[in-house]
Amino acid sequence: MKSLIILVILSFINTVLFAQYIDANKNGKMDVYENPQADIEERIDDLLGRMNLDEKIAQMKAIGEVQLDNQRGDLSEKNSQ
Repeated sequence: MKSLIILVILSFINTVLFAQYIDANKNGKMDVYENPQADIEERIDDLLGRMNLDEKIAQMKAIGEVQLDNQRGDLSEKNSQ
């Protein structure tokens, strides 16, 4: 029982200290934007630098649609017309 408690504590410490990241672009390394320990400004700059213009426009359009829905009080998905 004592070894089980020690194992649980060590697992918890490992999880907290060495948080796993998601390899979003599947390149086998942790990029700055994927690093949860990196400064948020550095993460944003890194991600924006990797995005092309179409991707940036799509993100801005999606945010705008959510804001419009929220202003109307409608949280459901927008119907295409």
